[in-house]
Amino acid sequence: MGRKRRGRSYPREVDLALQVIAESLDRLCAERLQPNLVWTASHLARHAELEITPTTLAQLGTISVSSVRRSLQRLARDEPRLPRRRPGSLPLALQTAAPRVSSMKADPKAERAPNA
Repeated sequence: MGRKRRGRSYPREVDLALQVIAESLDRLCAERLQPNLVWTASHLARHAELEITPTTLAQLGTISVSSVRRSLQRLARDEPRLPRRRPGSLPLALQTAAPRVSSMKADPKAERAPNA
C-alpha cells in the first residue's frame, strides 16, 4: 500500500492569494515569502491588486513555510510551460549554413588610418 495523502489544510482562496503574492514578489522561495505574506497581501489589497477577506488574511498569518512550499509547487504544476528541446539539439536557425567569416576578404585600404 502507498502512503495516505493528507487533505488540504487551507482553502483555495489562500492558494490564489499566494499565487498573486508570489508573482508580485518575483517568485521568492517559501522561506522568504512566508514572513511577508500578511504585509504584502494588505499592500496589494490597498492598491486593488488582490481581493482578500479577513479570514484569508488570518490564514496567511498562520501558514507554515512547508505549507507555502507545497502550495507553490501545486500552483507551478498547473501553469503551462514551454516545451523543452532534447539535449544536444540545436534550434533550426543555428542548423542552417551561415557564411564563414574566413571566406570573406577584408579591404586593405579600409584598415589604413586616413592621412592627416
